[in-house]
Amino acid sequence: MPFDPRLISTVPAAVAKAAMDSGVARRPILDMDEYRAELSARLDPVSASLHLLFERVQSNPKRIVFAEGEQPQIARAANAFHNAGLGRPILIGRHAPIREAFATAGIGLSDVIEMHDTSLAERRHEYAEFLFRRLQRKGYLLRDCQRLVNNDRNVFGACMVAMGHADGMVTGVTRNWYTAYEDVRKVLDARPRRRVIAVSIALIRGRAVLVAEDCFPSNHFLLAGLAERLGFTLRTVPLRQGAAWVEDEDVIAGWTPDVGLALLTWVSSVSSHRCDLGALVAHGRRMGSLIGVDITQAAGLLAFDVKAPAIDFAVSTSLKWTCGAPGAGMLYVAPALIPQCQPRLRGWFSQPDPFSWDITRFSYAPDIRRFDHGTPGVMACAATVPALDWHAGQDHEAMRAHNRNLCAQLQAGVLAAGLSLASPTDPEARGGSIMVRLDDAAAVAATLARLAAAHVQADGRGRVLRLSPGVLTGPEGIARALDVLRKKGR
Repeated sequence: MPFDPRLISTVPAAVAKAAMDSGVARRPILDMDEYRAELSARLDPVSASLHLLFERVQSNPKRIVFAEGEQPQIARAANAFHNAGLGRPILIGRHAPIREAFATAGIGLSDVIEMHDTSLAERRHEYAEFLFRRLQRKGYLLRDCQRLVNNDRNVFGACMVAMGHADGMVTGVTRNWYTAYEDVRKVLDARPRRRVIAVSIALIRGRAVLVAEDCFPSNHFLLAGLAERLGFTLRTVPLRQGAAWVEDEDVIAGWTPDVGLALLTWVSSVSSHRCDLGALVAHGRRMGSLIGVDITQAAGLLAFDVKAPAIDFAVSTSLKWTCGAPGAGMLYVAPALIPQCQPRLRGWFSQPDPFSWDITRFSYAPDIRRFDHGTPGVMACAATVPALDWHAGQDHEAMRAHNRNLCAQLQAGVLAAGLSLASPTDPEARGGSIMVRLDDAAAVAATLARLAAAHVQADGRGRVLRLSPGVLTGPEGIARALDVLRKKGR
C-alpha cells in the first residue's frame, strides 16, 4: 500500500492534540501549526525551507514592482505573489496589454494589483526631476531623464523604489541581466559599504514537479529519471486506499506554492476518470505553477480547448481516438512561452532553416519547430496523416454521441451482471471508456480471450478490463461483449 505523504502532518498532530486534551502529554506543543510544518519537513526539506521563508515574508508583506507587467509569465508571478500573501504587486505597463497578459495566462485581474503606465503616471515628472538631479553631471538633460522615465519601465520601477513608493522590484524577463542591471543603476546605488552581487538560480532546482499516481506510466518513468539530473522533487499524489483514480481535491491539497510544474492527466488510462481541469488550473494559477496536460486518452473524442482554461502546454499521441499510427506525437505550447523554452534535445530541425550547415551558429526556430530535433520518423507521420485527415472530416459531435450511447449500454450491462466498475458512472466525469474491475490479472486475460473468440477487441491493465467503443463499434458488438461479461458475472 503506498504511503500517503499528507498523513505525516495529520495523524501525529491529531494524536498529540488528543494526548494534550486528555492530560496524558507531559510536554504540550505550544504551536501546532509549527509542529505540522516540522513534520512535513521530514519528507521534503526544501519545502520546509520555503515554508519558513514564506512565513517571514507574510509577516511583513511588501509592495513589489513587476517592471515587465505586459508579459503573461509576469501576470502569473504577480498573481501567485498576491495569493500567497507575500505582498502587493505593482505592474508597470499599458493597461490594455496587462489585461491581455492576464487573460492569456487564464487569470482574473484583481483590483488589489496596481497598474502604472509610465507615459501617463502622475508621478512621472517627479521621477524625471529626481533622475535629473542624479544624472545631470553625467551629461543627461532633463528631457533625457523624462524620456527614460516615460519609456523605460526598469527606470520607472527603480524610481518607485528609490522614492519609497515601493519596497522592491522584479525584472529581467525580456532583457538580459546586464541590461536590466544598468537600467537600475541609473537610479539606485548600492548601500554604503555594501557590494552588489549577482546570483543565478535554476528555478526548477529545489522545486517540485507534481503528478498523480494514475498518470500514464511513461510520464512518471521520464520524470523520475529527470528529477535527480535537474534537481527537482517529483511529488506524486497517491491513490486513496482501494480507489481507482486520484481525487481532484487530493491533487489540490498536494499542490503548494513550491510546485514549479504540474503535469495533469485529463483522462486516466486506467479508470477513464476525467479531472475537473477548470478547478485544477485555477488553483495552479494561484500557486504560480506552469501547467501541462496529457490529453492522450481523450484527444479526438472529447472537445479540448487549450485556452479554456488557458494552459501552458499539452501533449498527446496520434493513437486511440484520432486513429493514427504509433510513433507520432502532438505538442502544444502557449505562444508566449515558446521564446523562453530552449529544449536540450535539439538538432537540424530545431533551427529556423534546417539546411543551415554552420555548426558554430545554432539558433532555435522562433515557433513550435524549436521542439523538433533530428530527422523525424517519416513512416509514423505518413501513416498518421490520412487518419487525421479522415478524422477532421467527421461529425465530431455525432462521434461523441455514438460513444456515449454505447458506453451507457456497456455500463448498464456490467452493473446488471453484478460486476464492479473501475470508471465513473457520470459520463461528465468520464472519458470514452468503461473500466471493469475483475478478480485479478488472470481473470482479465481469460475474459479477453473469450471476448476475442466472440470477435470483440478489448484490452486490460492489471485487474482492470478496458472497453472503449469507437466509430467501428455497433450495438451488435456491445451485445456480444455483454454476453461474455454476463457469463463471467455468473
